Amino acid sequence: MTHARLKGVFAPIDIDREGTLRSIERLTAATTAVSSAEYLARPREFGRGSLGDWTIIGQRFSHLPKWQQRILEAASRPGVSRALHAGRLLAAAVLLAPTPSKLRAFADGYLALSAAALYPRSTYGSDGSDQVGFQTSSATFVARVIPTQQVQDGAIWYVALQSALAYAVSGWVKVFGRSWRTGTAVPGVMRTHAYGNKRLWEFFKDRPRVALMSAHAMLAFEGLFPLVFLAKGRLTKPFLLAAAGFHTAIAGSMGLGRFLTAFGSMLPAIAYATNDRPKSKLVPAMALTTIAAALVGGAAGGLMRSSRVRRGHHGDHRITCSSGNSLRYQRRRSSRRGAPVLVLEHGMASTPEHFAWIIEHLPADTEVITYWRAGYGPSENISGGYGIDDSGEDLADLVESLPADVGPIFLGGHSLGGLVARHAAQVTDRPIAGVIYLDSSHPGQLSLSDGQRRGADGLSTAFTAVPSSLRVGLGWLLPRPAWVRSLPEHAQGRALDQYRDFRLWLAGSREWATARRRFSRKRGSALAAMTVPALVVTAELTLRGDPAQDRLHADLAGSHRDQATRVVIRGADHDSILTRREHAEAASEAIVTFMSEAAA
Repeated sequence: MTHARLKGVFAPIDIDREGTLRSIERLTAATTAVSSAEYLARPREFGRGSLGDWTIIGQRFSHLPKWQQRILEAASRPGVSRALHAGRLLAAAVLLAPTPSKLRAFADGYLALSAAALYPRSTYGSDGSDQVGFQTSSATFVARVIPTQQVQDGAIWYVALQSALAYAVSGWVKVFGRSWRTGTAVPGVMRTHAYGNKRLWEFFKDRPRVALMSAHAMLAFEGLFPLVFLAKGRLTKPFLLAAAGFHTAIAGSMGLGRFLTAFGSMLPAIAYATNDRPKSKLVPAMALTTIAAALVGGAAGGLMRSSRVRRGHHGDHRITCSSGNSLRYQRRRSSRRGAPVLVLEHGMASTPEHFAWIIEHLPADTEVITYWRAGYGPSENISGGYGIDDSGEDLADLVESLPADVGPIFLGGHSLGGLVARHAAQVTDRPIAGVIYLDSSHPGQLSLSDGQRRGADGLSTAFTAVPSSLRVGLGWLLPRPAWVRSLPEHAQGRALDQYRDFRLWLAGSREWATARRRFSRKRGSALAAMTVPALVVTAELTLRGDPAQDRLHADLAGSHRDQATRVVIRGADHDSILTRREHAEAASEAIVTFMSEAAA
């Protein structure tokens, strides 16, 4: 009896093609019905001034062509959104009922199209269940419209592979997070306001071994999920039971009830793909071939990209620092003798191209120098030092290499670069006319700012995972970020090459490891006083997102002994203060005014 039960547990699940499609459709319909009912029941969450306010969200899509913006704007009007959600409820009812295939095809298509139209409208409130629903609706729509064996099997295989990929990626990303490896992630999630559960938090808090076992079990289940395709279906039931239990636990503890039906809608595809029924295997064969080709092509593309980054730009200058590091820099000269010199220091995991708009809006008679810190781009880090002091010493060497007859020298830096510029001003033998902080970091930000502390773990995880992925040629998977699209056209290609090159992320990870230790120290005294004038430029959205930033930037200004000017750039965030034209222009105007007054 026991042997027979075990044999049943490890036997394939016998489900046919039509049963699989209907199971996917019904579970997707259940998810859709709940999602749309929630939207219709809570209209205030999408009204003026809310996180769902289209006048705010719509700004994120300003880079799209005008015709696409008009479509999204039309779909995001309150009345249109309500009508689309009402239609989704009706389509869900069609799929839950025993309706014919042609009607189901229409319902599937409507769910897919309406999901695409509504997704930007709900960008702050959307989650994995909405994304899964779009994938499954699109697949079943294709299967219904072209009801051949090959196409339907291909659609089911698509859903099955998406499911395995979703679990595997989630699991392996968690592996890079220290909190998951040590088991502190589970009680950490349970103590949050949005997804927490007080009873479970108290349970895991007092039982660290149980929390560790729970975290490791989750990592094993998610990371090893693709093994379900092996062993001819004998692993299907154990993995699907684990998935069902996993999502049931999440639904009960975190209140994410839609995850149960959303991710559950993909599991019938796993059952069909791994059973003994005859089926087309064209899609998995194509997927394996595509993956192999992508890896080979990605590796070749990565080598070419890295070569371009290491070559630098035409007309670059080179300096060898006292540390042994080799710096490459660009110098925009001025025809006016004695013109002021502005040396700009980029941020962590950033590029000199970030300053393209700033430089474009500076007067032509201002000499500007940008460069790559040691370890970035074509600059070489021989010393192995990635701390703020190390980089500040290198910058001091660069400044001291400038001709003696140049005009007043100003040092400016964005984010972490602000502290590098500050340290260089303290240690260089050349007189510095002023220091410019562009939404700068602060040495005590992790001990003084709750917002900065909350973001620190996520940043550490990214810096752990991304360099390894880019080393094996996966840089092409990084989408072109919005800040690249916002730069002047001549700077976009160079910036994107660096962003997708592992050296930028590796240098950033090493800088962050050093900076995080320094930023986390309890600071019992004020910053060292400086007699150099300063300009502290702050992005308005930085202050809104973290009120402690006002105190931190006031501390930077105060350390310059009443010789500091503070400016807030309206509407700018930490990146757009450089990369968005109008924000960079406002920052440039503040810089020009400050340099004129300080030089005078």
